[in-house]
Amino acid sequence: MKIYIPQKVKSIMSKLEENGYEAYMVGGCVRDSLLGRNPKDYDIATNALPNDVIEIFGHHRTIPTGLKHGTVTVVMDGESFEVTTYRTDMKYTDGRRPDEVKFESSIEKDLSRRDFTINAIAYNDKNGLIDIYNGRRDLDNKIIRCVGEPDERFKEDALRMMRAIRFSAELGFNIEDDTMAAIIKNKERLSKVSMERVTFELNRIILSHNTEKIYLLIQTMLMDYIEPKFNPLEPKSLKVLEFIENKLYLRIAALFIICDMNQYEARSILKRLKYDNNTTNKTVEIIKYSGLDIKEDTVYIRQNLSKMGLEVFLDILNLKIAFIMASESPCIDNGINRIEKVKKAAEDVINRNECIGIKDLAVSGEDIVGLGLKGKYVGDMLDELLSMVIVDPELNKRERLISVAQGKIGKK
Repeated sequence: MKIYIPQKVKSIMSKLEENGYEAYMVGGCVRDSLLGRNPKDYDIATNALPNDVIEIFGHHRTIPTGLKHGTVTVVMDGESFEVTTYRTDMKYTDGRRPDEVKFESSIEKDLSRRDFTINAIAYNDKNGLIDIYNGRRDLDNKIIRCVGEPDERFKEDALRMMRAIRFSAELGFNIEDDTMAAIIKNKERLSKVSMERVTFELNRIILSHNTEKIYLLIQTMLMDYIEPKFNPLEPKSLKVLEFIENKLYLRIAALFIICDMNQYEARSILKRLKYDNNTTNKTVEIIKYSGLDIKEDTVYIRQNLSKMGLEVFLDILNLKIAFIMASESPCIDNGINRIEKVKKAAEDVINRNECIGIKDLAVSGEDIVGLGLKGKYVGDMLDELLSMVIVDPELNKRERLISVAQGKIGKK
């Protein structure tokens, strides 16, 4: 069969061939092409040595990305392509990366070092598919299977265990029995992998279209080395993630809520898992307000918008809808309709530019200072005025608010 090769990739491959070398598209770009997906990037394998690649593409920008491992990045019109010399990997001392590599002369040798059969397929127009490990068959059968002996693949690089589950989740494939057994056997090796790399793979599983595959982390006991407190998760409880939009912090928050963990536990765990501050803070805020009561009351809605803002308020409401949909309750429609009305009311409050924050008040801090208050008492007065305006928006006029403030100062 013929696979589409983008013009820039074809140009790089042709240039290598013109100089007497072989060149193949390899790995994920071939896999995705065979699945009818648009590849995110294109990797090229060749028997040209790294210095040869640099010399051949000297008229373009080249980056010695990983000369030790045979990789040179060729930049064409601002687009980057990795060109890697055929290689086999030598001893893996750290259980993550080979101590050194041996450059090879055949594509078959290069494919033998790869993780899964679906990623061990090469292609060029001249020779077609090079698929010595039946990766295309596994694609057709929706199977994740290690190249060669699974136990060896995971001993070489423990992160491959997470990648197996990630591919299972992203592609909706099943993990082959021997590969699954080898993950369980080597599970403790995950502790050697940096938490940043583990979390990167975990995030892709959480954001996939097959979020029930998170349960594979529990089945294989990898979750013991990620976060044991997530072990109570079950396939049925994970169903809620299907109904949550593709926001990482919202899906993570749902996992904590399912496991009945509070905002303080969540912050501690997210810090250990090396999440960035933005994701951590958003997740914690969702958990903090997740117990919100739903009331079709405009004052109540304004109070909550003032407290958490429109985005968080809508996130909370959408999360509640997701939990209702996952519950398959007979009252599902009534519950969702009620929340949708609250969402609409909240959006109307914002669209009408109603006062929900200090900045929306018709008076400023300077106005309050002018009445004789100083320091924290200025902020306290503004907070008090805001609370009154949220209940009665008609009060939000400068003269009226100054009068109210003067009255309150006079009583103190």
